[in-house]
Amino acid sequence: MALSGSDYLPASRASRGQWWCPAPPLTSAWSVQRPPPRRLVMAFASPPPVLSPCRPARPPRRPLRLRRNGPPSVADGRLRRLSSLASTAGSPLRQAGGWRPPLPPYAAPRMDAAVPGAAAAAAAANDDVASNDASVTDSVLRVRVRRVGHLTDYCDGAMVKQHPNPIRRAMADGFGFVPEGEVVLKNVALRADASGTAALDGDAGLEFQAVCRTGQDAPAYIRAGPRETVYFEPRAVRAAIVTCGGIAPGLNTVIRAIVLTLTREYGVETVFGIQSGYRGFYAKNWLALTPELVENIHKDGGTFLGSSRGGHDTTRIVDALETRGINQLYVCGGDGTVAGAMALQEEIIKRRLPIALCTLPKTVDDDLCVIDKSFGFETAVGEAQHAINAAAREARDFPNGIGLVKLMGRNSGFIAVHAALASGEADCVLIPEVPFAISGPGGLLEYIERQLAERGKVVIVVAEGAGQEHVADAVGARRSRDASGNKLLSDIGLRLLNDIKAHFAVAGTEVSCKFIDPTYMVRSCPPCAGDSLLCTLLAHSAVHGLFGGHSGFMVGPVNGVNVYVPFQEVAGKKKVVDVARGRLWLRLLSSTGQPDFALPNGQPAQRGSSAVSSVSTDSL
Repeated sequence: MALSGSDYLPASRASRGQWWCPAPPLTSAWSVQRPPPRRLVMAFASPPPVLSPCRPARPPRRPLRLRRNGPPSVADGRLRRLSSLASTAGSPLRQAGGWRPPLPPYAAPRMDAAVPGAAAAAAAANDDVASNDASVTDSVLRVRVRRVGHLTDYCDGAMVKQHPNPIRRAMADGFGFVPEGEVVLKNVALRADASGTAALDGDAGLEFQAVCRTGQDAPAYIRAGPRETVYFEPRAVRAAIVTCGGIAPGLNTVIRAIVLTLTREYGVETVFGIQSGYRGFYAKNWLALTPELVENIHKDGGTFLGSSRGGHDTTRIVDALETRGINQLYVCGGDGTVAGAMALQEEIIKRRLPIALCTLPKTVDDDLCVIDKSFGFETAVGEAQHAINAAAREARDFPNGIGLVKLMGRNSGFIAVHAALASGEADCVLIPEVPFAISGPGGLLEYIERQLAERGKVVIVVAEGAGQEHVADAVGARRSRDASGNKLLSDIGLRLLNDIKAHFAVAGTEVSCKFIDPTYMVRSCPPCAGDSLLCTLLAHSAVHGLFGGHSGFMVGPVNGVNVYVPFQEVAGKKKVVDVARGRLWLRLLSSTGQPDFALPNGQPAQRGSSAVSSVSTDSL
C-alpha cells in the first residue's frame, strides 16, 4: 500500500480506530520530524484494512508535524530576520544570524535602546539607536531600553580605566556574568493582534504579532549583575553607605550585604557608614565598617547607622565626598531620598568627579514606581495581617463587634490592601486613592449598620492617608509638611472611632468597638525571610552595578529580575493603587464585598475619579 505524507495524521484527528505500523521511507520533499523510535498513527473513516502486524496503538505524546527539507528561506517562513543595531560597545542587541526555527514571516520588531558609555552617547540621544536593517519597516511592538548613566559619560579615560572583574566568578571561566545588552521587559502582558495570528502545531506553539498592553513602546531596563569588565581598581575604592528617611525592615541586612560583597567579593578595604542620614555627611563622624562589625546586625530591626529626615545640602555633601576621596556611594531610601540622590548625581557630573552613585528602594508603603516591590513591604504586610486578625477576633467575640485597624499608607494603600487580602477578615478597606463619605446615604456608617444587622460584626481597615479631607475639616487643621516634604497627616483612625461611637449612641445601639493602631510596629521589626533574601540580592546587584561603571540608578526587581532604573523614572513620583482599571483593587472588592462609597460631598462615586489615579501604575 502506497502511503503519502497526508496519510499520517495526529491521533487527535482519528475518528474511529487507531492503528500503527513502522514508518515507510518517504522519497518526496517532505519528512516526518519525530523523536525516535518513529511510530505513525493512522486514522480511517471506515474500518481499516488488514495490516501486518496490527494492534491498537498508544496515542502520540504530541501532534505530528511535517516540515519541508532543504535550507530555510524567508519565503517559506523558516528564516526569521531580526533587526540589528549600531555596532557600539555595550549594545543591548547583537547582530542576529545563523539558523532560526521555522516561523511564519512577519515584520520583526525594531528595538530602541540606550547604551551606557561615551562611545554610544551620540547614538543614544533620546534613548534611540537607529536600526541598520533597511528592510525592516514599521513594527508592531517596539522595545525602548531605559538609559542608565555611566562614568564614561562625564569622565575621561585617564580617570576611568577598565579592569578584569576580580570576583570569584572569574575563576569559573566567566560563569555568572551578565552579558552586556541583556535587558528585562517591564510589561510582560501583551495583547495579541488577531489579524496577524498564525498557529503552529507541535513544539513551536503559537506565534502572533503583539502590541504592548499600554499601547505605548514596551519599556525595558538593563539587567543587574556582575560584568566581566569593571571600572574600579578594588584597592582604590573608598565606599560610603547612608540610610535616609523612615526606617524599614531589612536596612541592616542591606548594610551588611553591601559591606560583605565589597570586602569579600571585590577586595575593597575602605567602607564608611554615614550616621543619621544626609546630615551625617557634614555633621557626624564617619564610621568605618568592617565585616566583623556588621556580622550580626541583620538580626535586628531599624538601621545600624541611624537615620533622619531632611538635612540634604547638595554642595556640602559633594564637598565631603570629594574631600574624603569617596568614589562609590550607596543610598537607602524612598522617592524623596532618590530625589536627593539625583541632585547629588547632577552635581557630581557638573564637577566631573569619578564617583558612582546608586540607591536601594526602602519604603514599607511600596510606593516607588517601576519596580515590583521595595524591601520591608513584605514584612510590614505580615505584621499588619496579625493586627487585622486580632481585630477580627475581638469583633467576633462580642455582640455588635466592630474592629478598626489603622495601617501605614500616606499616599498609597498597598499595605492595607495586601494585608486585607492576606487576612481575609476585612469587611471594608479605606485607602487614600478612594475618597469616601462617612455619614449620609451611601456612606461608611450606613454600611457598618448593614453589616452588623446581617453578620453581627464588622472589621474595617483604614490607611493613615485615607479620608484626610474629613479630619482637616473637623479640626480646622492647616496642612504642613515634615523635613522630607511629606504632608503631615491627622489621625483618621481616631476620627472614625469617635464618629462610629457617636452614631450608634444616638441610635441607641450597643456596640463594642476596638481600635488597633500598629502603625510603627510594622516597620520596626526584623525582616522576614522574603525581605532578607530581597535585601541581600539588591545589595549584591548595587555593588555589581557601581563596579560596572553605572551610576545614577536605583536597583530593584522588575518581573522578578533585578534591574537598574534611572533616577528620572523614580524621583518625585508615587505608585498608587489603580482603582480605575487595576486588578488588585477588583480582587479586594471581591474579598471584602464593600460597595463604592459615596463621595464626601454626597455624590455617587465614579470608578476612576481618584485625584491621584493619574500617576498610578498597573496593578497586576
